[in-house]
Amino acid sequence: MNKILLLTLTFLAVGSVTLVLGQSKPGSPPDIATDVYKLGSRAVRVPPPVTFVEIGKTFDRVAARMGVSKDSKGSGVLAVFVPETFLPRLRVSQDIDLEFYCQLSVSSAAINVDVTKPMFAAVVAEAQKTFSTFMDPSGPFMKRVERNVDKDLREVMGTDPKADITGTSNLGYFEKSPNVFSYMVLATLDMYGRKITTLGAFSEVLAGKRLISVYSYKMFPKTADIAMLKDFQKAWTTAIVAANK
Repeated sequence: MNKILLLTLTFLAVGSVTLVLGQSKPGSPPDIATDVYKLGSRAVRVPPPVTFVEIGKTFDRVAARMGVSKDSKGSGVLAVFVPETFLPRLRVSQDIDLEFYCQLSVSSAAINVDVTKPMFAAVVAEAQKTFSTFMDPSGPFMKRVERNVDKDLREVMGTDPKADITGTSNLGYFEKSPNVFSYMVLATLDMYGRKITTLGAFSEVLAGKRLISVYSYKMFPKTADIAMLKDFQKAWTTAIVAANK
């Protein structure tokens, strides 16, 4: 389970510094995507947040930038969601920030593991103990994340972003139940000489005997966005758990 935890935290850290850059296909309509994901021998249903739609199958450059997996085994970042009202802007250009977006991820270590509630509780307990160490911007883990972000952006954009994580603040845990563990982070990234602040709500969810990770991000947040994003994330994780009973 330690390997599962490590890979889960890796997804968290990489996601928390993600920028949205790229080029869209103007006029292309969003795909009508299923909300059922095959994770090994299990099928897990992850309904999009209310009023959000999945865009990873439609906007190729966004999918590449977000690291959406093309692996047939179904691990990595599986889906990216934005408000439906944001689609017209994406069809014109993806050279804009995704101001409010969500991701669904699953680690390769967890893809074939039937996770029980005691196993989930153990993952949560370990996450509580080690989270601050992983999110230290000057620590070896986050420095490795910076190098990976640089590499991914060079491949997608063809330029050197010189990514620098200038600060992360752990805003604490706001939900802990037999099926959900949610916490919040404020991250600041300097990229292309531009300082970007993102508020992230991260949840580890036990759904359909699989451990999945769902993240929600609000770029350039205001103080009121902390309460808003907590409520948003709670509503989404509640819907996911209910969909897999």
